[in-house]
Amino acid sequence: MDKLLETIRQNFDEESRRVDIAKVQRLIVEDYPAVFLFAPHYLYLASKSLGGFEPAPLAIASDRFRTVAQWHLKTARVFK
Repeated sequence: MDKLLETIRQNFDEESRRVDIAKVQRLIVEDYPAVFLFAPHYLYLASKSLGGFEPAPLAIASDRFRTVAQWHLKTARVFK
């Protein structure tokens, strides 16, 4: 099951993904799992001086860097 899910996530060919998804569905029906999905709690900390940081729910751990381009430590007003 784990290998199939990993293959589905990394595969971009729609037809072979459909075949693998059908295999996953068949395995689920045959196995009758009590708890299939696991959602870990991701904890991340940020300094109060970090600007542009907006904590948001994470689907995967790497999502915490989704808005890294907006993060900043110091800002100053500059007159032109």
